[in-house]
Amino acid sequence: MAVIRCSERIMSRFLFHVLTSNMFLEYLKKALNTATINNLNANVISHFLIPLPPLPVQQEIVRILDHFTALTAELTAELTARRKQYEYYRDELLTFGDDVAWKALEEEFPHIRNGFVGTVTSYFSDEEGGVRYLEGRDIHNGTISDEKATYVSKDFHRKHMKTCLKENDILVVQSGHVGECAVVSKKYEGANCHALIVMSNGGNCLSKYVSYYLQSCNGRKQMQSITTGGTVKHILASKIKKIMVPFPPIEEQARIVSILDRFDALCNDLSSGLPAEISARQKQYEYYRDKLLTFKEIQS
Repeated sequence: MAVIRCSERIMSRFLFHVLTSNMFLEYLKKALNTATINNLNANVISHFLIPLPPLPVQQEIVRILDHFTALTAELTAELTARRKQYEYYRDELLTFGDDVAWKALEEEFPHIRNGFVGTVTSYFSDEEGGVRYLEGRDIHNGTISDEKATYVSKDFHRKHMKTCLKENDILVVQSGHVGECAVVSKKYEGANCHALIVMSNGGNCLSKYVSYYLQSCNGRKQMQSITTGGTVKHILASKIKKIMVPFPPIEEQARIVSILDRFDALCNDLSSGLPAEISARQKQYEYYRDKLLTFKEIQS
């Protein structure tokens, strides 16, 4: 950790915005001769040339940029509150007594199995010639992410058709952040997977309802009860089969899913709701920050 003390010629908040800007990031990449910033020290920082406009200009830049960061902070706080509200209503909606049928997961999901486990690096392919390959890192907050999409060869896929995914399958993270789950949409039908538990719906319940239940407080408690391991947590497909889930009539399942889908979109959807608004505000801040901190050097 490096500590920087500012002189009377530079505002600390102005320096903060400079050090979060692209100009500083680009300087570090050149100074360290690497794309990954992992060896930062005081000597490297001390050679960075800082643009130093007059104090009134610094003050105005800080005022504008702090306005954007304040907006982002307000939205982030609101998102935190909304997520707590969502979790409360989700847990309320998914709390049942003896007035509904409780069944082991294997009764409604007759085909529960592990995704491929083993070394797959040599079978990696590109998007055009390969098949989408889902891993635990792709499952977060009940959704499947394409942020770091991986593909395997079609030959590998053909050899491991038992883990070929179908629409409405539920994927459960088996190792690491265990218990997180997501429903396979039409987009991912025909994909394959690695170290995920795959649960195929027997057709008498809604997969989305079950996925929400497994993410609820009661569902997570049952997941924790079958979790093993120390530093790296792990769950087995043979154990998850026995988890007991309440199954109200399918119409009630659909009603619950409809309510929770709306909450979920507000809290987690990166294309709409608060996450999208926060992302837009952050991009706006970065745009104006880099514009406002671009100066022509005065030749002495």
